[in-house]
Amino acid sequence: MNHQVFGTVGAKFNESGTLVIVKKELAKHISKLENYKGRILKIEFTFSDQQKLAIISVYNKSGDRGKDCVETRIDINKEIMKMIKDSKKKNQQIILMGDFNLQYKKYLQQKNSNRTRISEQLKIFDLLEKSELFDTCKEILNIDDLALTKNHVTHITKKLGSRIDYIWVTKKIFDEIVQVQIKEYDNKNDTDHKIVYFKVARDCVLPSIIYNRKKKSKFYF
Repeated sequence: MNHQVFGTVGAKFNESGTLVIVKKELAKHISKLENYKGRILKIEFTFSDQQKLAIISVYNKSGDRGKDCVETRIDINKEIMKMIKDSKKKNQQIILMGDFNLQYKKYLQQKNSNRTRISEQLKIFDLLEKSELFDTCKEILNIDDLALTKNHVTHITKKLGSRIDYIWVTKKIFDEIVQVQIKEYDNKNDTDHKIVYFKVARDCVLPSIIYNRKKKSKFYF
């Protein structure tokens, strides 16, 4: 097998957990693993003093209502921002990805309303933007969350669905993106989510000692 699997499991096995699959040739450059309550997995890669990468994989609490849901999501969001702040101090490029179980649409509605304050659990979007991270799908696919189309939902429901799965990246990675796609999973019985992925030029985050720059390849997430 050419890959290693890194994952988390929370207190309730069927309600949390996230996996990241890494090629072995990249896994040997992992400098730190961090797990928070089975809902966040942070993997730090150190390729050289100048080239460092942090992948933060998230599965936040599902459910629209209830004190426990809201408090859990707020707690996870705060930890995400702590990890991002830490990565910026270390001069790491950042890929934040996963199921936030929060809609950017609702954030925009509250932000644009004079009557409503942005709820604590939705402030994550404002903080990510202020941290100069880019929502790859929104920016590359020109998504209008206030007029969301079927092609751009990531969570399929009986109605239109919603966009709750994201990939946010730092500017250096964003500038080297080759492709972004939201794609339906072949076996819809396995999940009610779509596949969200992007491709970026490898030499954006990896040094030439790992991949020959003469052959400009793509890096999949």
